[in-house]
Amino acid sequence: MLQTAGSLALLAIVGAFVVVAIANNWSAVRDDLRALPVSAIVWSGVAGVVALLLAAAAWLVVLDGLGQRIPVHDGLTVFFAGQLGKYAPGSVWPAVIQARLGRRNGIPRTQMVASYVVAVAVSLGAGGIVGLLSLAGGVDFGVTLVAIAAAVGGVVLVGGVLHQRGLQRVVRRVAERFGRTLPTIEVGGRAATVAGALSVLSWLAFGTHAWLIARPLGADASDLLTVTGAFALAFLIGVVVLPLPAGAGMREAVLILVLGATLGRPGAIALAIVSRFVLIVVELVLAAVTGVPGAIRWSAARRR
Repeated sequence: MLQTAGSLALLAIVGAFVVVAIANNWSAVRDDLRALPVSAIVWSGVAGVVALLLAAAAWLVVLDGLGQRIPVHDGLTVFFAGQLGKYAPGSVWPAVIQARLGRRNGIPRTQMVASYVVAVAVSLGAGGIVGLLSLAGGVDFGVTLVAIAAAVGGVVLVGGVLHQRGLQRVVRRVAERFGRTLPTIEVGGRAATVAGALSVLSWLAFGTHAWLIARPLGADASDLLTVTGAFALAFLIGVVVLPLPAGAGMREAVLILVLGATLGRPGAIALAIVSRFVLIVVELVLAAVTGVPGAIRWSAARRR
């Protein structure tokens, strides 16, 4: 209860910051939004598709490393159904959805939960490292400290989760929320390495998505690294600091703070707004084309 109240209070503070920033710069933000060509939005969507498919590939590699194989199309269905779960209040819905849909392919819930935990840890760790790229733009001291802390935390997180004892502890804690006990879980080193590489590529693609929006707003080729690092940092903080649907508000606030000097505050606000919209559309499209609606109907029928 206290955790929920604290999250809501933090959301209110962050939301107020974003609303005030938009209100104070609205005329310039409106001009920036109008100046964005449709082609930039479309290409940013393509980069978003690549980023999400790379993230899905990383999860599939982890699942394979746990000794569980699933047809690629079915795997994408499970993954993108889980992606939609992050928009619901509470942090466990993606794992719950993936665990339920994994039963269609005969994969035990415990293995699905383990694959989700490991894939998220690897992704967050990779995001922390990629976040260091934000330092390329000469950000202020506070952002520098946050970026370094995120990178160090990412390395520690990946190392802790992939270490046999740490993995058992984390997965067991998540499984307890399902009222289950787990057998020993082990991810091979090769699978962890490949998943890590795919996760880094995913973050770089997300950064390209953001830069393609930022370019018409004043960014140039030299800002690609800064925008990429800022996006990874904003996404990471939105997930870790604010346990509410898809990092609502926090991602936008961090992007405004970090990229305000590069794009100007109105440009950073426009980037945050458009990026959020484009990625939501991309996730809905990927969910539709990978058969998520049918999977949801199957899940609902099984529940009756």
